[in-house]
Amino acid sequence: MTLQEKVFAFDGRIRFCGVLDNMGRIASGGMRPGLESLEPDEEAQRIDVQMAVSGSMMQTASPYLGKTNFIITHRDNYIGLTGRSSRKQFLMAL
Repeated sequence: MTLQEKVFAFDGRIRFCGVLDNMGRIASGGMRPGLESLEPDEEAQRIDVQMAVSGSMMQTASPYLGKTNFIITHRDNYIGLTGRSSRKQFLMAL
């Protein structure tokens, strides 16, 4: 069972699980099978980059506040968890 499959099995509300590279591109993972993305395809890459940049920007305060472990984004139609492990950034969406 892949990490993505384990995450999807953990909670049926998770729509997306992926690992992003430093440029905000999806390196692995993706949408839950059978579900469509909330954003149009032509906007998806730009939104993924924004998520990656927001995570990186939080690192500016690290020397003073400690490292950022994860960020939760709560919107009307979306809850996202962005976090970082060693060198990779991950994103999960409900």
